[in-house]
Amino acid sequence: MKKIKVWDLPIRLFHWSLVVMIVVCIYTINVDNVTAHQYAGTFVLVLLLFRVLWGLLGSTTAKFWDFVKGPMSAYQYLRYGITKTEGHNPLGAYMVLLMLLVLFTQTITGLFLTDNTYLHQDSPLYQWVGSDARSVLKTIHQYNLYVIYTMVGLHVAAIVLYFLVKGQNLVKTMVVGTRTEDECHTPFATSIEGNRPWLALIIFGLVGVLVPYFLYGYVKNIGLITWIENTLIWLKGLLL
Repeated sequence: MKKIKVWDLPIRLFHWSLVVMIVVCIYTINVDNVTAHQYAGTFVLVLLLFRVLWGLLGSTTAKFWDFVKGPMSAYQYLRYGITKTEGHNPLGAYMVLLMLLVLFTQTITGLFLTDNTYLHQDSPLYQWVGSDARSVLKTIHQYNLYVIYTMVGLHVAAIVLYFLVKGQNLVKTMVVGTRTEDECHTPFATSIEGNRPWLALIIFGLVGVLVPYFLYGYVKNIGLITWIENTLIWLKGLLL
């Protein structure tokens, strides 16, 4: 039976990388490994920024305007199960946007905290705010974690529900990127268009360099080339 391409490789790598890094963030803070926690948080921020850019420049189902619809679409899906895309359904779209917002809130607030460290230093942007504002950001950072727990729980519950009630294996589709015609959500499903992994690689490469450099190089008046050289030396020592 013919298979329909639903998710491109960049979206799938983003999704599973985000899952892994959220687990790492939660684990490292629970074992008081704050340095590793900040590394993981920085990588999460890189992933989130990549997802926003890929939501503008990526393939069909990756683009926000493919799945973000108005309240009426969400109502029709909730009542009749009608969706116009093979990607995120109208309810899932709101979950995606809310998850992005919550994770951006978590990563950004963490950049201003004095009790987070990067190689035994305070968070990179801690000097940008006063103590009162920092205290507010710390509170948001702490309690927003429970929002993340709740959303992750709802996400997992929805996956299980879809499998048990509708027989749709969403995990499999997010792993392999395809589903057969009889598994499709729309009557005339077609494979995604605009699949450009090379563009995703360029975007991720730029974001993956510029964001850490800004946080740990630029704000400390370290030149880009010097920072890259120091980072490569550090990575070599870490890996070898």
